[in-house]
Amino acid sequence: MNLYSVLSFIAFLLYLQAGAIILHKSPRRPVNIVFSILCLSFSIFALFSAGIYSASNVEQVYYYDKLASVGWTTFPALMVLFFVKISNNKSPLVNNLVKYLLFPMAAIAIIQIIAFNELESSKVYYQYGQTWFFELNESSIWVHLFVFYLFFSVGLSLYVLGKWYLSAKTNREKKQVVIILFSLLVFFIASTFSNIFLTYLNISMVPALAPVNSILWISGVFYAMMKYQRDAVSPDVISSLILERINEFLLFFDNNHKIFAANRYTLNSLSYTSGEITGLSYRKIFANEKVMEDYFLRLRKTTALSQTRGELLNIKGEPIPVLLSGIAIRDKYKNNFGYVLIGKDDRQKIKLKQEMDERIRQERLLNKTKNDLGSLVWKNTMELSEANKKLQIEILERKRAEAQIKHDLKEQNSLVSEVHHRVKNNIQIIISLINMLSFHKDINAKGADKLNQIAERVRTISAINEKFYSSENLSKINFSDFLNKTAENLNSTLNRNKNVKFSFNLTEKFLEIDKAIPCGIIYHELLENAIKFAFPANDNEKNNKLKRNNIIEVEFYKNKDEYTLLVSDNGVGIPGETHLLKANSVGLQLVNILTKTHLRGKLEINNFSGTTVKLVFN
Repeated sequence: MNLYSVLSFIAFLLYLQAGAIILHKSPRRPVNIVFSILCLSFSIFALFSAGIYSASNVEQVYYYDKLASVGWTTFPALMVLFFVKISNNKSPLVNNLVKYLLFPMAAIAIIQIIAFNELESSKVYYQYGQTWFFELNESSIWVHLFVFYLFFSVGLSLYVLGKWYLSAKTNREKKQVVIILFSLLVFFIASTFSNIFLTYLNISMVPALAPVNSILWISGVFYAMMKYQRDAVSPDVISSLILERINEFLLFFDNNHKIFAANRYTLNSLSYTSGEITGLSYRKIFANEKVMEDYFLRLRKTTALSQTRGELLNIKGEPIPVLLSGIAIRDKYKNNFGYVLIGKDDRQKIKLKQEMDERIRQERLLNKTKNDLGSLVWKNTMELSEANKKLQIEILERKRAEAQIKHDLKEQNSLVSEVHHRVKNNIQIIISLINMLSFHKDINAKGADKLNQIAERVRTISAINEKFYSSENLSKINFSDFLNKTAENLNSTLNRNKNVKFSFNLTEKFLEIDKAIPCGIIYHELLENAIKFAFPANDNEKNNKLKRNNIIEVEFYKNKDEYTLLVSDNGVGIPGETHLLKANSVGLQLVNILTKTHLRGKLEINNFSGTTVKLVFN
């Protein structure tokens, strides 16, 4: 182990000790943490550099240099980060350069050295005497990139330190910056000379001594942090807190009762600048001159005075009520140098007193309103009690009436059922009489056929009447459902050998029973005629050849107050000159009678491309 190895090992111990001391002093402070990491980086650099200086062969040299690269590739970025933290630099540009330029370059350098063995192509080691020297390969791009990274880090560090010095508010800070800056320059010049300048010139005077030279810089930083570290209760900190942070009026007067300083709150509240308020007499900023003159006379005779009321004037002459306390500034020989007046803004207190008076007035008004409301509530309670009694009587009467209505409704339903049953029996008697009449000896075949038609119509009327009167709600009949089911029943009864399809457009669902019965009979008759006569057998065969469907369309809708029932087909139509409304058919005569007499409506016949019958009624 030679002299350089010993110096490098001593530097390794010093770096570890400096980082540990600073971190122990304030382990949660960010700047102390960064400094400790920086010291760790230099200690790694120094430890493995000691191995380089005393290596026995070039393989050991490259091995130790790879390990040392963890230190010498990271310390420039850590150095800049440390300066940013200690100077409290908030510049986004500087912080982004550290994050997105310097640390990525350090990471790339480590990866290239450890993973891709770029160290052997960048440095050529040779032994001179008992020490190892190296030459930089100027053709390697990584050498130039690292030199740029190193010099850029130093330049950015000098910029941050310069900004810190210019913005420093105390001599302590300025001394701290000067020490750190001086030690950095010494380290940079010495390391540049030994590690870069001599290496580029191939001068084997001294080996690369950066890990040893950095003792000068780390020692300077360590001394500056220990000696001039900001104290929590230093006089300059206290002064800054008083002048910048205390939210009360604070005025400093000399012996001539003229202002020589004021805090930030006073300047903002009175709308003065520091230059405007300096030198003003108390007469300019206080409303009552005699009161303040007496106050200063009393303050001269004592150390401090308790609160007294006064009024400060802002730059516009507007008064601000304050509670004043005074302190005389004296040295240890009791020589008077001036006065400090502390004013507490009394506007909020006066406002609170006014609000309190207003609240008391409102409370009294509320109490009066409460008493009035109590009386009103009692009166209303009594009225509600009487109303409740009447309501209970009305409820009982209503229950009795509802019970009577239910009883009457039950009887009415029974009567309706009885009437419906008797109507059904009477209709059956009528059908029996018609059947008997059709077999009478005086009735010929044509007359018998007519009587059978009448009997069939009566059966239809009976069936429709029975269907509707068996509904749960007699006031509203589900007429749309009736239209659908009637079509299904008639089609299954009359249309076994015909290919007929139905199309429904039923936008209105319900119909009153007095209109539902005649309308249902008419629909039954029209639909039966369409199924029976619209599609003859020969025409059916023709449609099959043409692949055309036999369609019957049914529509039921309401427009304003008028109901419309429409039955149409695409069949053969009414033959010849026959007019539906003047036909001798029993069913069609029944349709005419029901339309005019019971529904008071009208029928429209269209014999184009089939037959369309339209029934309109109110």
